[in-house]
Amino acid sequence: MNNKSESHLKREKLELRNNDSRWSQYGTSGFYGFLDQLARRLEINVETFLVGSISLLLLSIGLLLDQFPLFVLAILLSPILSPILGFAFGFNLGAIKFLRIGFFSLLLHFVSLFVVGAFSGFIARQFPEKEFIIWQYFVDVTWAGFLLIFVGILIMVSTIIRNPRQASLVANVALAYSFYLPVVSAGFAFGIGLKNQFIAGLYTFLFYFIFAVVIGVIVLLAYRIKPIKIQNWLGVVSLLILVILGVVFFMDSEFGIDIGEDQNKINLTDTNLSFMPTQISPLPSSTSIPLPTSTMTISSNSIEQPTEVIPTLNTSTATITLTPLPVVIWVEIRSPEGDGANIREEPGFSARIIRTVLNGTAVQVLDEVEVVDGATWAHIRFIDQVEGWIMRSLIVSATPEPEW
Repeated sequence: MNNKSESHLKREKLELRNNDSRWSQYGTSGFYGFLDQLARRLEINVETFLVGSISLLLLSIGLLLDQFPLFVLAILLSPILSPILGFAFGFNLGAIKFLRIGFFSLLLHFVSLFVVGAFSGFIARQFPEKEFIIWQYFVDVTWAGFLLIFVGILIMVSTIIRNPRQASLVANVALAYSFYLPVVSAGFAFGIGLKNQFIAGLYTFLFYFIFAVVIGVIVLLAYRIKPIKIQNWLGVVSLLILVILGVVFFMDSEFGIDIGEDQNKINLTDTNLSFMPTQISPLPSSTSIPLPTSTMTISSNSIEQPTEVIPTLNTSTATITLTPLPVVIWVEIRSPEGDGANIREEPGFSARIIRTVLNGTAVQVLDEVEVVDGATWAHIRFIDQVEGWIMRSLIVSATPEPEW
């Protein structure tokens, strides 16, 4: 009896979904006709490879020429973001077919973008005198990036529901901006040997991608696109669990600072003010005790019974020697031919780049100055105590002026 009622309820839900006016354009297949067209739209095909290759080529040229307009052109020509939409529909409907489309398209997009970025970074490494700045804007998480993803998902899902064969160019640009650029920038950092920026770019991509999928699932639920079978809700539940685990991992890695309990304790036994009483031996007869503040002697026979021991203090005055502190010289990075400068491990254009900074960054100038490869190099230190070398012509506004 229960099985019959469950199957009857399922048929009613299917009929109700198919009778929805939104799916009437797909004939008798209704909602499932919509899903079939959407699956064909999201699957990897020749168009995906062709358009994707052009987009990757433009990204590589944009990295090497350090030109932001080429980045914009690349994401304008990028194919539809199948990884985000595939996972969103897959988790929402509990459909293995869409999850499979999302996984393989994610793998293809990620690997191709990272390889192109890493190859471009390796080429850029061969030109140590050239500054590469634009890619750094895409390796960090920003609130504007999350806002861009939110608006892009709203527009994209609304357009797809009306017609799965049509995709909003504006929405695809918004999603590609947050999907393509962090991955290719992480690959570029890997290629030129910047470990911190490489890891930051991967984290940025991961946060943006998960956020986009979650927002996609929420928007689809708002459009009343949800699983019919109870067991298909497992996709939504599993996504929720993954998000919770991701948030816990992020909070633990960013804010989980382990402070020892004994770190701030004061060890009183190390202080110089020790008033621990010592054992006092009885004084022999006719013994005189010289006091530090008097030349007068007192015979022990005149003291019948000492009742109190008074500690004596050394009245000598301590001498304090003041050592003058070295003068700290601060300068600003100011590259006249670009937006920033490369910081190298050693003086010379062949030395490894340890950091790339933007114009206006304040650094401390150290004493060492060397002439290598026909240029004068200054030894500098950042606020986080990282030291490196930079061409002296790229720093200005020293206060006080160094004696160069």
